[in-house]
Amino acid sequence: MIRLFLFIVLMTLSEIGNAQLVIEKDSTQTKRTHFAKKATLLSTAIPGAGQIYNKKIWKAPIVWGGMGTCVYFAINNREAFRLYKTEAFNRESDPNFTSRLTYQNSPYANYLKNAPDIKMEDEDLYDRLDKRKRWLDLSYFAAVVVYGLNIIDANVDAHLFDYDISPDISLRIIPAPVFIASPKAGLSFTLNF
Repeated sequence: MIRLFLFIVLMTLSEIGNAQLVIEKDSTQTKRTHFAKKATLLSTAIPGAGQIYNKKIWKAPIVWGGMGTCVYFAINNREAFRLYKTEAFNRESDPNFTSRLTYQNSPYANYLKNAPDIKMEDEDLYDRLDKRKRWLDLSYFAAVVVYGLNIIDANVDAHLFDYDISPDISLRIIPAPVFIASPKAGLSFTLNF
């Protein structure tokens, strides 16, 4: 996993280094062309970097918050899953195993009111083990979705970076003569944007 991440980072940096600045000459000013590929690669290497490159800095903390939330829940669910898995393995492998896992000292027991301080039943243990496995998988899936949306958002924003939304979007209807075989009256529609 780390090798894949390092490979992506190195490829991104080499692509950014090879990118050329394209300058278009207008009659009055110089305009820099925005690269969608660069924004996409930046977001792939470092989540939120593409949004910063696109000058949408306010989106970067949203991406970081989403990724941080997914990582936080993945870590908590993984710890609880490992605890329940170890407990289940010890109970199955050794019939004389003395369990110290109770309802009161289990993960998130502080959310249960009046949790008893007795040994957790096997049925409850396996139920919690399955629940934590599902939650762990969901945490990983959510992290992949947030990461993918980060890349898609950077790409779309980069493509729309130079898109001009002019306040003069109008429709003009002008009477104009139409010359086909003989002069006739007609209308000409002009849409300016």
